[in-house]
Amino acid sequence: MWRPYGDGVTEPPEAAGAAAQPAPGARTGSSGGSGVPPPGGGSGRAGGVLPRSVTARATGAGALVSLLLVVAIVLGSRLLENFDSALLPYAVASVFLAFGVAYRYTVWVSAPGVARLFKKGWGSLFSVANFRRTPTALPKMIAPTSASRSSSAPAPTPAGPPTS
Repeated sequence: MWRPYGDGVTEPPEAAGAAAQPAPGARTGSSGGSGVPPPGGGSGRAGGVLPRSVTARATGAGALVSLLLVVAIVLGSRLLENFDSALLPYAVASVFLAFGVAYRYTVWVSAPGVARLFKKGWGSLFSVANFRRTPTALPKMIAPTSASRSSSAPAPTPAGPPTS
């Protein structure tokens, strides 16, 4: 026999001897056998709730980036003197987008593996060896030297009419 549940939604009959369902939000036994929540404030499963410190840091980063964008919009429009009201929805959407990107980026960088790669990447970018190599890197990419060309490749010929 089907029983109504809520606003017309039905629920199948319970099997004989099934345990009573706990109240919504009630604790249902141990998580991992110890009865204490997992460390770090997370839920203990993949895709769970983020720890409060990561959420707070990401929210702060998003708010800071949004505030900087609002200040840039106000200053860039000469204290809104040259701001067209038709651009207001785009400005609001841009501020929300900036918040979202900063929030997600901060959460992403907070993961241990990504944080390690992030620090190594910035360390490599600002290393002394990289700064020594930088002044000559772009010219080498634009105009390769003759030593880097294969000896079997023909030399480039100038454009123009043949000279025979």
